[in-house]
Amino acid sequence: MSSVRRRRPDTPLRTLSGMHRLRTRGRGRGRSRRVFAAAAGLLLALLIPGTAAADAELTSTIPADGAVLAVPPTEVVLTFDQEITDRSSFAVLDSNGATVAEGAVDPADPTTLRGALPLLEPGTYEVQWVAQSADGHLPRGTLTFTVVEPTPPPATAMPGPTEAPSEAASAAPTAAASPTAAASPVPGDDGDDDDTAVLLPIAIVGLLVGGGLAFFLRRRSAA
Repeated sequence: MSSVRRRRPDTPLRTLSGMHRLRTRGRGRGRSRRVFAAAAGLLLALLIPGTAAADAELTSTIPADGAVLAVPPTEVVLTFDQEITDRSSFAVLDSNGATVAEGAVDPADPTTLRGALPLLEPGTYEVQWVAQSADGHLPRGTLTFTVVEPTPPPATAMPGPTEAPSEAASAAPTAAASPTAAASPVPGDDGDDDDTAVLLPIAIVGLLVGGGLAFFLRRRSAA
């Protein structure tokens, strides 16, 4: 008599085991999907720049950092690449560390810090600033500038006193007149010389005539 093997029906235990494996496999797939989505979101956050979270950066200053000025500046102006909050400010310190001026956000331009300066003496000054942007951070920085003594203008020759030309002018005619007075001849000198030159020949002629006449008369008396 041949034996026939009969198939046993599935027991409830085997059915429960299969269902557990299916559930575990489904949970694993869902967890992998969540991990993948989180990784993709993190990668996108790193690749796409978030401008709203960036700190404010200083783009320009008046006066410039390290400037040497012969004329003292009248104000300090700091400009940033984005709007800053009311907690932003700056202070100007002299070489002794004393605060000489302060600045705040310009109401007309929320990207700018502005502040007026008093008349600064020669020396080196430091500007210490803090600028809060939308992310709430408070980046800080410093810059310096120097005020030097102005160069004096070259000296010009001053004109002499006005009295000196008058005295020289008054003395010139007197000096010119004195040679004329000294050159005037003494009265009577030229007249005596002329009389002597005329009378001397007459006297000589008279002596010769008188001598000849006397000699002639003497010889006539002897004869």
